[in-house]
Parts: sequence; structure tokens; C-alpha cells
Amino acid sequence: MSSAALFPRARIPYGTWGSSYFPAWQTSALAEVNIGQFAGESMGRILGMRGVSQQELDYLVLGSTVPWHWKFWTAPMVASIMGHRIPGFHVEQACATGLQAVLMGAATVEAQSHDTVGVLTFDRTSDSPVGVFPERRAYERTQAIADVWDNFGFDPATGKAMISAAGLTARKYKLDRSETDEIAYLRHEQYFETKERGFLDRYMVPFDVLTVQGRPLGTVDDDVGVRPVSMGMLRGQRELDTCVTSGTQTHASDGMACLLVTTEE
Repeated sequence: MSSAALFPRARIPYGTWGSSYFPAWQTSALAEVNIGQFAGESMGRILGMRGVSQQELDYLVLGSTVPWHWKFWTAPMVASIMGHRIPGFHVEQACATGLQAVLMGAATVEAQSHDTVGVLTFDRTSDSPVGVFPERRAYERTQAIADVWDNFGFDPATGKAMISAAGLTARKYKLDRSETDEIAYLRHEQYFETKERGFLDRYMVPFDVLTVQGRPLGTVDDDVGVRPVSMGMLRGQRELDTCVTSGTQTHASDGMACLLVTTEE
């Protein structure tokens, strides 16, 4: 089978990417900040560490799913925080947001609209805002109230919670509980081995978080919430749905990540 490049003009320059650490929600100073501002400032610092001038960027693609203050302005807002005012675009598609943002950046380069595109993804699931949606068709215009938990509890493909969709998939493809336990155990082992070797330090950057008065609020320098597991612990977890346990799920977290998409030149 021959391979074909989806975006033959687009390249991701090696080593220009970076991210914060990703502490579990409600466990770090990121729970207290405007995540859009944090992401913009952090991307500016990462580009500086990689020796890339912000002036090289001519477009910015953002990816986020949880509303944040000033999200109305999306990419131009975050670009201004970086100190380099450029146009941009915002994309969100649940758990596929990161992938879609990179594809959007590559498509922009492929279309020859821009030559150097920054891709920045971020979210703060901690203390997510609550949305109130008046229902004009209902008696007395009842109000629907929604937050991030409502998104976790509704998968449009099934109309049920995400874990129900996972359980449905497990039953459809006749997966065994032991398989998901083994995969979860393997991924945890890989994570801690990689961390021990210092590989994560090549792209994950610790950041100090300040209050609006400029005083230290805390340092984000670890994936708080990721703990070593054993097969015995995983096998002892109660099933929430077919093949789904608290030990084989990921936790919601806060953080940011960025990379560049450019032409070959």
C-alpha cells in the first residue's frame, strides 16, 4: 500500500514544540488563572526557549473546549497576550480538539494562506464556568444550566455518558476487562520510565503562576494526579461499565501545549 501526504507543503519543525505539565483539576495554581492568558504567556516563553522569534508567526490556531474569560476574541486575544498581534482561528471538537487544531494549521499552510502558523491548545477544567441557556419555547422560559460535567455526561453518538459509549464499544468488539487493565498498567509503566529518563524534560516546561498583583501563586512542575499503579489495584477496581473502571480512565486536567506548522523553507 502506497502512502500519500495529506498536506505535502506543511512541516512541523523538529524541537519547536512544548507544553506545560498537566496537573489534575483542582490540584494546582492553574485552577485560579485565566487559562487563555496563561497559555499565551507560556507559548511566548516556549518559543523564546526554542530560539524562535514571535515575529516569525503570521497566524495562530487555538484549540480549547471549556469557556474562559475573553474567549469572545479567541486567537487575536491570545496573540496580543504573547506580544505579537496576528489573526487566527479557534477550533474545538471535544477530545479531538488537539488533532483538529494541528490539521487546521497544516491546511492553512497547504492553502498558502500563511507560511508560519502557531498551534496552541489549552484548557482549564477546574471550576469550569456554568452556562445558563433560556429555553424560549418552554413554559415560563425555563433555563437549562450546563457546565463541563454535562459534556462528560453526554456523547452525541449515544445520547449517554462518555463511559457508556466506552462500554458500548467494549461490548461491540468483545473486549475483555483484562485487556484494558493491561493497557492501563503498560501506559503507567511507560510514563514513569520516560519520566525517570528525563525525556519529558525535553518538551515539558515548569511555569510559575502569579496572582494579578504579581505575587507567586504556585509552580506548575508536575503531572499531579498521575500515580503508580499495580495490576492488583487495577483488577480490584469496580466496573462502572463494561471494561471501564476508575483505574483505567484518565482524569480531567489543566494545561497547555503548542507547536509550529510551517512550509519546508
